[in-house]
Amino acid sequence: MTLMEKISFNFRKYFVNKSWRTNKYFRFIMILMSVIIISLIMATNLKRDVYKEQKITFKNFYEDSTVKKVQNEDLTGAEETTINLKAMFIGVIVFVCYFGLKKGAFGVTLGTFLGATLGVWLALLFPSFFYFFELSWRWVLNL
Repeated sequence: MTLMEKISFNFRKYFVNKSWRTNKYFRFIMILMSVIIISLIMATNLKRDVYKEQKITFKNFYEDSTVKKVQNEDLTGAEETTINLKAMFIGVIVFVCYFGLKKGAFGVTLGTFLGATLGVWLALLFPSFFYFFELSWRWVLNL
């Protein structure tokens, strides 16, 4: 067996074979790490002016007009950018975990593309969804 055959055999053995994806401990660790990473993403940058000035609270986060008004009043565009980036990263983590466990290496690529696309799309259409998660984390962390 030549060196290239050994490399391709090992690649197929570990990355194409389903044995590591069907291991229940590996699946549990992947899901647990995804939840931890999503929690860290949601917990970042929670002390923004939107929350300090009480522009978005639990009483008005679901009103699209309020959310759009807050995002339009921000001249720097940082508020909308923050929500879009958080949505994109959360989408990537969720879809990479799902498709990675289903399809392997190809699933990671597919999950990255779909997660980023659908995450930003969801943040543009329904930003109140992500404001709700941020408000929930602020409540849990008592900020």
